Amino acid sequence: MQEQLGVARVQASVCNLPHQDSGREVLVIIFVMAAVAYLAIGLRIFSMWLNRDVNYDDCLILVAAVASVLPFVCVGLMVKEGFGIHLWDLEDGALLKILRLLYLTESVYILVLGLIKPSIVALYIRVFGKNATFKAVALVVQLLIGMLTFIHTALTIFTCWPIQKFWDFDIKQGRCLSISQLALANSGMSCGLDLIIILLPISMLYRLHMSRSRKLILSVVFCIGGVGLVATGLRIQSLAVYGNSLDPTVDYIPLFYWTTAELAGGALCACLPAIRVLVLSTWSKVGGSISRSRKANVSTDPHLSPSGAPNFSENKVSPLTHPVNKNGSDNTIALVTSNTVGRESRTVSAIV
Repeated sequence: MQEQLGVARVQASVCNLPHQDSGREVLVIIFVMAAVAYLAIGLRIFSMWLNRDVNYDDCLILVAAVASVLPFVCVGLMVKEGFGIHLWDLEDGALLKILRLLYLTESVYILVLGLIKPSIVALYIRVFGKNATFKAVALVVQLLIGMLTFIHTALTIFTCWPIQKFWDFDIKQGRCLSISQLALANSGMSCGLDLIIILLPISMLYRLHMSRSRKLILSVVFCIGGVGLVATGLRIQSLAVYGNSLDPTVDYIPLFYWTTAELAGGALCACLPAIRVLVLSTWSKVGGSISRSRKANVSTDPHLSPSGAPNFSENKVSPLTHPVNKNGSDNTIALVTSNTVGRESRTVSAIV
């Protein structure tokens, strides 16, 4: 590796190659992506705390949140070692450290996505699980995600044997799989799974007894999952140089942008329903407070005659949470979880 670095430095000197540093830009982008992801997860945790309700999909997204810390931290450490500046400007030994951190990032990235996707499917099962066909299909999708995650994680960890050969080019013995083809296969599978996850609830929405406008709004909400699909597609485009670059510390920058965007987009999509419930609940409380304030003002204002005063007592704030009619005619998606303590059950509703 030191020989490659020496050749690159000579070429940079002879050919007057550029010496820009994009490290600060990388840190800003990564910080924004991490902020989006953890803000969404934080709001979901707060919603869980308010509802006193923790489900299987919540547990998956919490584990994914903890695991996703490592990729974001690794990228920050890579920038500290020189990621974002050209190969010929690196200090001795920096490239080996950067590639080792890249190995950790790529391995954990696959695992995190393998936790986010089934958490979304688990949410769908809670919403539409009363339909036996839908539940069976969703469970098959979850099983498929689990199998593919295990296979791709194992292949990424053992891309090279010995494993150190991934980041240490001085190891001549052993062999490696094609890093670019492996990453391309993983991203292609991820795109396919994202598309399935987007289409899963759409077929059920149009069976609900509600207006077309509400169905359209719900479809848009579920299709926001396409953010992750777009990020994955753009990540595929950036994989052209992965494993084949002569200047990886700069050429891999777009790859890391779309990798972190995919993680942040997935976290946002998984947390959006819980955030929506939280926003609606807060808005309902604010509306109730305003209504009560108006009632108090009317009742204490001496200049308003009782006969001419508006009847504010008729303005009632509709409750956020209520049961779903058996005939399905209510404009509500109910996330129902049973609590076997006594005979009580809790219903969490996301009103459109």
